[in-house]
Amino acid sequence: MLYERLDDLRTRASARLARVLRDLGRDSRLTHNQARPLVVPVIVEALALLYADRIGADPFGGPNLLNETVDEAQERSEMAWRLLVRRCPTRWMTLVGDVAQTGDPAGTTSWQRVLGPHLGDRWRLEPLTLNYRVPAEIMAVASDVLAAIDPSTAPPRSVRETGLLPWHVEVPRGELPERLGEFATRQAAGLGERRLAVIVPETRLEELGGAVTAVTAPAPPGERDRQVTVLTTRQAKGLEFDSVLIAEPAQIIAESPRGLNDLYVALTRATQCLGVVHTGELPAVLSGLVPLGG
Repeated sequence: MLYERLDDLRTRASARLARVLRDLGRDSRLTHNQARPLVVPVIVEALALLYADRIGADPFGGPNLLNETVDEAQERSEMAWRLLVRRCPTRWMTLVGDVAQTGDPAGTTSWQRVLGPHLGDRWRLEPLTLNYRVPAEIMAVASDVLAAIDPSTAPPRSVRETGLLPWHVEVPRGELPERLGEFATRQAAGLGERRLAVIVPETRLEELGGAVTAVTAPAPPGERDRQVTVLTTRQAKGLEFDSVLIAEPAQIIAESPRGLNDLYVALTRATQCLGVVHTGELPAVLSGLVPLGG
């Protein structure tokens, strides 16, 4: 089946190249410089199709571009998509991503917008409807953020519950570093060998990371290989932790045009329990959090 497909691609490429060259030959008005930008892209595409089976030694494995897998696909810019599609002349691609988690300003909020120009309608979206990482209690809070990002998006259904309600606590503005360190120490004490992430605004990583490090001896801010890790939303993307503390969610939202997406990422890193420490008014999208001790 694979080699039949390659034979078909070779036939189509040869026919297209021959047709373009024939048409150009009939038009004697075109100079060399005028014809070149018309011919070169066709030659490049034809050669890619003609030799697609030679890109990798083994068409079923190894370094080849017969099938391309792209992780965190929602973060790719439109220019990056042009490159990715050109590198995969068969257009057999597996894309893994979630537009609700797009943080990069150059990323996309619509699969049709980035795939349509290259693939037309020749692609299929397979939504993942089950959530194995995030327990139902935390997902109920994250779903409110998801609804604010895109009301048409249905949240995935969590397959388990922990009985632990995600909480929030307000502290005086000047005491945030010290109090965040206290909550991190308390949270880490009950984890045993499990891991805690403290997710902070990007502009306060050094300040808040230093405060937490001073009392918990965790990994240095941004590193991830010890029990307690202090990091930004961007650094936390794609990772999971048993427990998560989020500091200043309103500032996380304000730091980026896609701040709600960043907050959604932060909320969905926890597999067991979640706490939020803030100094001002809690963002309305986090109204599902319960007061600590309440």
